[in-house]
Amino acid sequence: MKKYLFSVIVFFRLGGIYAWLVVAGWLAVPVILQTLIHPRDAVGLRYFIEGLPQPLLYSTRGLVTGVVLTVFVAGLVIFSQIVFRVLICRKMQARLRLSPLAAILIGIIGNATWYFSTGYYDSTGAFAGAVPGLLMFMLDHWVEKTAADFLFGPNDAPEADEVFDYADLAGD
Repeated sequence: MKKYLFSVIVFFRLGGIYAWLVVAGWLAVPVILQTLIHPRDAVGLRYFIEGLPQPLLYSTRGLVTGVVLTVFVAGLVIFSQIVFRVLICRKMQARLRLSPLAAILIGIIGNATWYFSTGYYDSTGAFAGAVPGLLMFMLDHWVEKTAADFLFGPNDAPEADEVFDYADLAGD
């Protein structure tokens, strides 16, 4: 556990702004998934940005446009996650498994949002908050594998604990 925490610290130190953009992408994924489920949100955002009043009913064409734009944004976020992870792995010269951190961060934020917005604990709500965390775990695992395979070759990436001397980092 201690080595993993030091690996995360090294990730944020060496990653700089890219590391924070990865975290921003983690936070954007549940919003994008919610917008795919409810395309009225994407259309409503467009009306809000243009300063128009919200209609009571949306056309089918508007909803399809909302879905298409949301899928485009999802692809853009996933692609940017891969690019940022490649840039950070190149700087670290190692692969760091951040999937557990992404899942815990998204799961805790999802459940805390549910709890504080409703004011009570509900097992259905806890499950609803855990599902985006599980999906984020799977997505981030695929992103980090794709980035490491691109940079180091298939299954050749050194792990972060093989590259860094944690005794120097801890001051032991």
